[in-house]
Amino acid sequence: LEMADDTLTLDGTYRPRSLTIGAALTGVFDRGSYEFWPELASSFAHTTIGDADFTGQAYGVVDNTLSLEAGDVTIATMTARPEVRISLIEEEATARLEQFTFAPRFVCERIVTDSVDENCGGGADIGFISRSKDGLSNLTWRLSRDYVGNSTRTGLEIKIQHKF
Repeated sequence: LEMADDTLTLDGTYRPRSLTIGAALTGVFDRGSYEFWPELASSFAHTTIGDADFTGQAYGVVDNTLSLEAGDVTIATMTARPEVRISLIEEEATARLEQFTFAPRFVCERIVTDSVDENCGGGADIGFISRSKDGLSNLTWRLSRDYVGNSTRTGLEIKIQHKF
């Protein structure tokens, strides 16, 4: 970690340790021209940052005994996401498929540091799924936006896949 301004330079190291675990339960309900994919997901992540040792330089003086106890961070999240996939093209004679997707989302999270911050909120994502006639190529994209507590999160996911 390096930080500097016109007066002070800090240079340090630390070794965080992290554990992340998650699970999701989903299903598919085919309704002909559309599919319903409900999903319930949870995740738990814990990071121990520990001590960060620094060397500081200011006004020609060097101090290599600086230390910061950064502590731990724990984040637990629950998400309910009922996705609807509407078929635009679905050819039975080939593997070709094009679907538009829409999913509202409800999210609750708990963040524990020196204090506890619990928030719930929601958002939505829209996307598109395309599979080639031969079934070997796939394109998926998804644009999402969530509002949880005081934060706004925007995401873009693009996946291109080709089987050889």
